[in-house]
Amino acid sequence: MATVINRGNGHWELRVYIGQDKDGNKIRKSKRIVAKSKRAAMKELDKFRLQLQAKELQAEEVAAPVHKDMAITFDTFVGIWDKRHNIHLAMTTREHNRALLRNRILPFFHDKPIENINVEDIRAFIYELHQSEIHHNSRQKQRFLSETMIHKNFALLTLMTGMRKGEVSALRWSDIDWDEKKICIQRSVKYVSSRCTEVSNPKTDKSIRTVYISDFLSQLLEQLKRKQIKYLESKGYINEDNYVFLAVRRRHDCLVCRLCFHVGCRLCRFRRRRPVCPQFGPHAL
Repeated sequence: MATVINRGNGHWELRVYIGQDKDGNKIRKSKRIVAKSKRAAMKELDKFRLQLQAKELQAEEVAAPVHKDMAITFDTFVGIWDKRHNIHLAMTTREHNRALLRNRILPFFHDKPIENINVEDIRAFIYELHQSEIHHNSRQKQRFLSETMIHKNFALLTLMTGMRKGEVSALRWSDIDWDEKKICIQRSVKYVSSRCTEVSNPKTDKSIRTVYISDFLSQLLEQLKRKQIKYLESKGYINEDNYVFLAVRRRHDCLVCRLCFHVGCRLCRFRRRRPVCPQFGPHAL
């Protein structure tokens, strides 16, 4: 635990608590500095804390020195490296290094003595890493193709009908008249927070309307419906609300309507790149 106390007139007190004594009282180290702002004082606090940690490590090394003839395993060496070097780096760099070690390197080398790691071990590690990357990229590619198809249909439906994004998100298959090639708009999704959405009536009474779709758009939606049915059958899901654009809420393992509000953001970027374009939104079409 560490705190910064403003003593007035640009003077600050840095306090770092490093533990407890035999009686259970907190051991505190403090230092007085001069700084122009609290942000500058916080930077000095980080430096002060690192200095105290370095002194503590030196004391530990004196009490229990590491002998050269001791067989140190890779994970033990990583612990020493983290305390002596990694801890002095920036927080983001420090945590990035720890994540790489924890997820990629330690599972392969963790219990091997440092002196026994040879070229063949490193080659085997690189090969295993390469294989895992190929598998990961193939999964990402499959997922990306599926997401691209959904986003493409969502964007085209928005642009070619003038429907609002919330109206497209709340669209159900029962709202589509395939024979007449028209869509009945009677509900909309309202975004409350990242964990909460609400399906209710559209924005205004006039928003309850019927829009017509082209043969091209009708074929795209029919193709999406066929692929959605196959996907639901393979995963064992049931589309009880009959939504056209679905997403899986992993926390409750259930299907919900998909929110693709980034479509409007892409239109904004499109307009910025082309200043001659008039200011319009999907609904204006």
